[in-house]
Amino acid sequence: MTHFGNIRQIGYLTDNIEQAMQAWVKKSGVGPFTWYRNVSLNAVYKGESSIIEMDVGIAYRGDVQIELIQQTNDAPSPYRQFFREGRMGMHHLAFGSRDMDADLQKARDTGFEIICTIDAMIGRYAYFQDPAMPENFFEFLAVTDELEAFWQQSMEEARHWDGSKPIRAMDLKGL
Repeated sequence: MTHFGNIRQIGYLTDNIEQAMQAWVKKSGVGPFTWYRNVSLNAVYKGESSIIEMDVGIAYRGDVQIELIQQTNDAPSPYRQFFREGRMGMHHLAFGSRDMDADLQKARDTGFEIICTIDAMIGRYAYFQDPAMPENFFEFLAVTDELEAFWQQSMEEARHWDGSKPIRAMDLKGL
């Protein structure tokens, strides 16, 4: 069995991110959510370049990040296939990586397929999949000291959240 460390994030797909964030807050007490609107990602999906547009909601429960994803364009991506099939809900488990190249090679060496790599304003990501488990993806999140500090600050905020302002929108259009 291959171990990639602690699960840092659980990603979920939704076709209505605002409604999903409200449901998570109301039903599970997860929050506050930061709603990153108009996210644009440069990706290579199954060997082809793609620009993925999406809205993302991020919140924490303990040390685990909850990520809600709504892709807003039809670009090829690790999300689009699930949307076309109507498969909303859990999409991936993510692990932090301090050495993406080494971790991606470790995944390849143990039989995983690299499905998508993403270079974004806030970091580098890669989705990979066990061919025997096509229903879900795994993801590496490139971790830096700065990102780790930001995550810690966000986790601490969630631990002490008083329920006010459950959804906080940030528009990234043009960034």
